[in-house]
Amino acid sequence: MIIKALVPGTLIALSLSVSASALGANSLTINDTFIAGPTPAVQREATLKAVGAFYGFWNTGNVDLLKQVITESFTDHSLRAGRPQGPEGPAFASRQFRAGCRTSE
Repeated sequence: MIIKALVPGTLIALSLSVSASALGANSLTINDTFIAGPTPAVQREATLKAVGAFYGFWNTGNVDLLKQVITESFTDHSLRAGRPQGPEGPAFASRQFRAGCRTSE
């Protein structure tokens, strides 16, 4: 998976693993993180912190982590029907996903 980094022209590649219970909480683990391109140490640490918070949000549903990486002006250009725009969109998607996981266990 590749995520566009906070610095234009820099990419982050993540090596991920998913546990046998992929639908369970805390099932996604970042094994390795690769940053391509010259990146100052301060920027690199900020980017890694943001990536960790983003994946932490999806693993736990903790909206405080989401607020660390998505601004109030966030716009989703691939919005699904029924999903709200802005930061509430990913929070809504996380709640729906987690509700589905609980009912299928």
